Amino acid sequence: FVETEQIHGYLNQQVAKSHRHVSVLPKRRHWFILSLLYGISFLQLAILAVFPGHLFHNELEGDHLYFGYVCGSILSVLGALIGGFWGSVEQSRYVFQWGTFRVNITSCILIAIAHNILLFRLNFPDGDDGRFVIFWSKFIGSFCGTESSFAGLVDDTAILWMSNAPRRYALRNVFFNWFIGQALYLFVSFSIRYVVLY
Repeated sequence: FVETEQIHGYLNQQVAKSHRHVSVLPKRRHWFILSLLYGISFLQLAILAVFPGHLFHNELEGDHLYFGYVCGSILSVLGALIGGFWGSVEQSRYVFQWGTFRVNITSCILIAIAHNILLFRLNFPDGDDGRFVIFWSKFIGSFCGTESSFAGLVDDTAILWMSNAPRRYALRNVFFNWFIGQALYLFVSFSIRYVVLY
């Protein structure tokens, strides 16, 4: 019981310091990194637009590249915004980070649904179109990748492991986020396949 109070004290101390890391607007270094990343990507697209005949076998290939870039950019930003909001509601309770767990479980469910959409894409209108596949692939990689918080899982587990709490708290954190997420992914994935096929 004393160890649980120590963990709560440590978590409350970190939450009290969190105002240093939270800002409505990005800091100068964030703008620099974002402009560098998007600037390099935009420069690559501009070069591809100037010399399309040398780089692509046909115009459709270049069109898919642009579509993938735009989808990936928009879905990454949306995923980060939604994941940040969804994970920030009620962070810790009973020595467990429920915000991290919530975004990871949501991401596992969305990935299972998107995988099944890709699997049964020929049953959808325009399912054989390259843009359909690119969108859902970017949804899995960009949106669900930025929406989920597996980096938060590692950080929360490390904090629990290094604190004076019993090691079972850290192991429980990994179990809930990792194994329950995987089990839920498999359950949703196979449930959809069962409904579609039988």
